[in-house]
Amino acid sequence: MQPATTAVPCDGNPSNAGDVSESTAPPVAAMGFHRAQASPDTAADPAQLKALEALLLRLQERGWVASEVLIGGFWESCSSISTTAEACARLDRPVVRFLRNGNDTSAIRFDWIFPGQIRVNDHTSSYAFGEEVKASLLAVAQAG
Repeated sequence: MQPATTAVPCDGNPSNAGDVSESTAPPVAAMGFHRAQASPDTAADPAQLKALEALLLRLQERGWVASEVLIGGFWESCSSISTTAEACARLDRPVVRFLRNGNDTSAIRFDWIFPGQIRVNDHTSSYAFGEEVKASLLAVAQAG
């Protein structure tokens, strides 16, 4: 099974694509990403965490290092792939910021709606990041 790569609006409803009133939540970061809600328990299952770590590793091999996770409206630094995945596991729709070459930044918003899989809910496309995400998702799916 391959993770979905389709981007959907910030409220998660594909029928609202293009609608200017997609969400009532105020944006807290670039690209209209909205605050993720912390879950009392882990939002992701172990298979999803494994897939997330594999994707983060693949992106890191391609030069994109996961550097921060958006938690409660603030970017929290993460020192490794495992700490990034652990932070994401506690959020319903985690947003991860990536850094390349010291100054190129991009971000991915994930969700956990498919058991055993991660889904890229939205991502930036600057610096050819969109192609890197798609290639990495495909490589992880083929290896998995």
